[in-house]
Amino acid sequence: MKFNELKRSFFRKRVQIRRYFATKCTIRGTRGAKLQVDATFSGRSMVEMLGVLAIIGVLSVGAIAGYSKAMMKYKLNKQADQVNNLFSIMSQYRHEWKFDKLTSLTPYYIKMGLIPEDMVQSDGTLQDVFGSTITLRNNYAPSFSETAMLYQLLNNNSFEVCQNLYQNALSYSPELSYIAISNQESSSSTTTYSYKCYGDTYCSNPNLLCCKNLTLNDFAEACKVCDQKSSCYLTFVWDV
Repeated sequence: MKFNELKRSFFRKRVQIRRYFATKCTIRGTRGAKLQVDATFSGRSMVEMLGVLAIIGVLSVGAIAGYSKAMMKYKLNKQADQVNNLFSIMSQYRHEWKFDKLTSLTPYYIKMGLIPEDMVQSDGTLQDVFGSTITLRNNYAPSFSETAMLYQLLNNNSFEVCQNLYQNALSYSPELSYIAISNQESSSSTTTYSYKCYGDTYCSNPNLLCCKNLTLNDFAEACKVCDQKSSCYLTFVWDV
């Protein structure tokens, strides 16, 4: 009797042990399969990576274009402030200078502290935010007398800069004698210009192009002279 009970107890233990190990193996097998599945689906294929890189590239190009546009707008606004300051100086002091020959007024205005420091270069010349060289000068002679601001535009962005200068100069048309564009530096009133418009004082002459009547299309047409040219000069002239 005792032997049979011991035999049955032994077989029950044996079955329990087998069930235990079977359960452990099943759990481990399930976990291994799950880990394998997770490893398979957690990676990225080459096509997916290329797609992500393409999206990043497109976004980068858009960001760079937006930054360039914003920077250009900032520079045009900065240039307008610089030019308006120079126009104000020239209008206020143009009657103070009467030299008997072509004379640069830039050193005088610098010594008077009228020119912003960020425009004054180490060699004493003036440059705007685009790096365009600006010359302020006076020419007084028996036949004519004038004060002028000569703007030498760089090839880079010269078309946009030219239009910006024209638009800002129009508010001074009552004082200006004329605005002219040429491919060479002008040194006298006999210089041949590619484009020229006159201030309000001369607008009564129907044969002369009046600056204040220019449209945006006229600006574009005038500034074509500066488009893709190695050198382009805008000259703003006041009578003294």
